Amino acid sequence: MPRDLWSWSIDARFADLSDDLKLRAGLRRPRPRRAGWPAYQEVGEALAAEGWTGLAAPSAARPAYRILCLFRAPDGSVPGAAPLPPPRRVTLPPVGPTGMRT
Repeated sequence: MPRDLWSWSIDARFADLSDDLKLRAGLRRPRPRRAGWPAYQEVGEALAAEGWTGLAAPSAARPAYRILCLFRAPDGSVPGAAPLPPPRRVTLPPVGPTGMRT
């Protein structure tokens, strides 16, 4: 801390790992621990290989929310993503979700 938080404009083709796609992929609802990461990483790698630019999935830390993961192109860019200045300066960390062990 402090950090600059940026808003982004996203115009990308991303897979939505909501119920239907998630069930087909064999994924369970994410939990805030590392044991579940490999399954999501494998699905992400497969989607990237198929040409998707990213994925949306339920948040492990905040179940009422979703996360967006965009894949980098071979040149390191993130296609379809552009920062929207100016950033917002944050000096204190957010309050962690209740019930988590960190």
